[in-house]
Amino acid sequence: TAYWRLNITDNSNTDGYIQLGRVFIGDQFRVGTNMDYGVRLGVQEDDTIITKSPSGIESYIDAPNKRTATFAHQFVGYDVGDQYLAAAVRDGITGACLFEFDPDDKLEGLRTFICRKQNLTPLDYPIYNKNSVAFNMVEII
Repeated sequence: TAYWRLNITDNSNTDGYIQLGRVFIGDQFRVGTNMDYGVRLGVQEDDTIITKSPSGIESYIDAPNKRTATFAHQFVGYDVGDQYLAAAVRDGITGACLFEFDPDDKLEGLRTFICRKQNLTPLDYPIYNKNSVAFNMVEII
């Protein structure tokens, strides 16, 4: 278990506290190049339960929708491949991470979300001194 201390100084804050909806603090794994073309952002089919009465009236037990991201980094250096492999060994599919489509995203976080790997994809060695790796991510609610 790790503990973090976060100090925020805001002299203009007369309330004396701040409210944060959700904070993610974790190891950084940032690739120095953009994702390859063909990124797929979507919504995973949710686990909503739909039942129908004998008279045909439907009722629902809603489950939250989860965003997904499928993307790849091809022909990156061994340093990136090593970081991916270390994270896969350490975290498996349950380790949380932050998917950030664009650091300058103006869509109020629509394309940025806390997620985990849906599966562990293999690390490829397509050419000398380069790795390729694919990611299939699903949002953590």
